[in-house]
Amino acid sequence: MNDLEGEAEQRPAPTVAAYPLGPGLASVAPVEIPKRRLHPLTPLLESFRLLMVVVLASSWQMYIQENGRIALVIVILAGGFGAVSGLLSWLFTGYRVVGGELQIAEGVLIRKSRTLPLERLQGIEVAQPLRARLFGLAQLRIEVAGASETEAPLSYLRIGEARELREELLAIAGRGARAEAGEAEDDEAAEPGPPIAHVPTKRLIIGSALEALPANVLVFGIIFAVMVGGNAALQASGVETEVWIAAAPILFGLASSLIQTISSILRDWNFTLSRADGRLRVERGLTEKSSNIVPLQRVTAVSMDLPVMWRPKRWRRVQVSTASLAQQSAEAMLRGNGLLPVGTVDEAVRVAETALPGIAWSEVESVLTRPPRRARWRTPLSWRVRGAGLGGAFFAVRSGLLKTTTVAVPYARIQQVQVKQGPLQRLQRLATVRARTVGSLEQNAVAVHRDEAEAVALAAELRARADAAAAAEEPRLS
Repeated sequence: MNDLEGEAEQRPAPTVAAYPLGPGLASVAPVEIPKRRLHPLTPLLESFRLLMVVVLASSWQMYIQENGRIALVIVILAGGFGAVSGLLSWLFTGYRVVGGELQIAEGVLIRKSRTLPLERLQGIEVAQPLRARLFGLAQLRIEVAGASETEAPLSYLRIGEARELREELLAIAGRGARAEAGEAEDDEAAEPGPPIAHVPTKRLIIGSALEALPANVLVFGIIFAVMVGGNAALQASGVETEVWIAAAPILFGLASSLIQTISSILRDWNFTLSRADGRLRVERGLTEKSSNIVPLQRVTAVSMDLPVMWRPKRWRRVQVSTASLAQQSAEAMLRGNGLLPVGTVDEAVRVAETALPGIAWSEVESVLTRPPRRARWRTPLSWRVRGAGLGGAFFAVRSGLLKTTTVAVPYARIQQVQVKQGPLQRLQRLATVRARTVGSLEQNAVAVHRDEAEAVALAAELRARADAAAAAEEPRLS
């Protein structure tokens, strides 16, 4: 034992790498971007919302007490505190790239340092809120695999600097993937090609209004009927009532729905999808302009939606999933993993086939089969719509009544296959098959209420095809 310890002491220590190495980056020359700070106007923009709240509160105080001095003192103190805290935060915040990692340091009293391996990069969005556009600044939102939220929102940079940094980070991540695959490097970023899809303003407005219509009509119709019936019953019994005062919540709900619809229209204003260098580029927005890039090899699933009110016009929506949990969260679903907010059938098929190269959407529709008839009573309204099936390179499912959704998941992106059977399903010899992808919350492919023998066979075939597809993929990127 002592001899072994002596030999170990005599052995030289292993050489420490001069820069971090991630998977696929060992054979790539180190890339280094020196430490940089955010734009000097960042403290002003970050404290803008707080300052607006303080100004509104002070104005209300001045209106109630008719004392302008108190309001002025509050605004000055709040502005001074925001300016000092924002300046200190800006001084201690910076970022740099070392090897294959993006390192971000921030914090004043509590220092925090984050390191993001760029080989896990899923997408980068350059966003310009209205307050930032006034000064020609932008926000960089970075999505990485497995993240529970958007990582490292670098706010704020000059718009040109933000776009340049995005291209640099995508180039570093791309070099790592090409190194794993043994491909040659190409540092030149391709210019966006001709648009794959563009959404006219008129179609966007009509589509958003029609999609929100059924839920609003249903909810407000029920509430209105209850109010009318209650008011009539009370008046028939001789009771004086002011039931119509309860209309205030209806108006509030209607206003909220209207605001949400307008927000979705503003978010997708002038929507344009193009392709450049194996990436999908999405540009959109009126009050907040954004430009998002998603590498094609990071797409884990594609879904096509058909809301019920769009059926006469035959419009569709196309969305994608990546390995980032943030892109599947409810907030991010609203903010932007859509590839086509509203388009014709031909446009939707073209976008879906672009997001999943080598997969024909006509094949996706053709492989879908319904659950057995004995499962019809469980979903009587949507039984005819439901379907599931295996294609040559994908697993597809379809579900939904008011909004019919078809999801296609490439076998190489499937991480787990699960067969679930509840008590009632066991009595009916039914089972549910779920194919999980990396980080997915919304886009799991779920085949509901299949025959139990079919479900077991389907799950076994899915596992075999997923393993074979993953083994054949070089490298595995999801």
